[in-house]
Amino acid sequence: MRKIFFITMISLLSLMIFTSELDFAKFLFDDGDYYRSLTELKRELFFCQDTQIKEKIVNLIGVNYLFMGDLKSAEESFSKIKDISEGYEKNYLLTLFFQKKFKDLKETKITFEKNNDFVLLSKLFLGEVKEKDFINSSEELKEISDNFFKIKKKNPFLAILFSTFLPGSGRFYSERNGDGLFSMMTILTPIFGSIYYKFINENKTFFVISTSVAAVFYLGELYGSFNSAKIYYEKKVNRYFYEIKDNYSNTIFLPYYSF
Repeated sequence: MRKIFFITMISLLSLMIFTSELDFAKFLFDDGDYYRSLTELKRELFFCQDTQIKEKIVNLIGVNYLFMGDLKSAEESFSKIKDISEGYEKNYLLTLFFQKKFKDLKETKITFEKNNDFVLLSKLFLGEVKEKDFINSSEELKEISDNFFKIKKKNPFLAILFSTFLPGSGRFYSERNGDGLFSMMTILTPIFGSIYYKFINENKTFFVISTSVAAVFYLGELYGSFNSAKIYYEKKVNRYFYEIKDNYSNTIFLPYYSF
């Protein structure tokens, strides 16, 4: 009887200590001190015997890693508990999405139906869906998809055509105005030099040098225009990815956690 009483008292005392320590971890977390909060949580995980509380701590450890920017460690933590609840699974999918592991996310078995939204998002950035696929989605997803489909691609061959007749204009077409102006100046300058040494100064040596420089820059400009238009869409999509992370960080991209 005394033994049972002693074990009960020890368990209650441990629970009280644990709750206090968890509150301290929450205080550190709310203060933005994720590293120390993480340390406290790991310590509690080591001593904790309650399965549900251990799952909660593992999730909180992952959330701390997530806010610290250590996405790989966050993914490892969430992967241990992702099949237990909708919130834990969401956190796991978030880490995949933030790491741009769109293919892995798409191929992940989704246990909870609500988290299928993340499959749609991954397919969106993989270019495997159309606007009609978001008809029954939430307003936020519709807004994200609408803005995504507004991103237009640029034709690399059209960019070359523009730069063929006016050096630099192909880069202007790809919204690289600074590069376009620089290219225009680097090509037109030796061209004017060639004209000067051909018809005014009549210096054959400098004419050949100026013409050669202009030709090299001209060919480089054609290649640069093609490449700028080719990667235009990729850069726009990448920029949009980080925009939606910021704009929806308090809604669909807010991780699930509770102390």
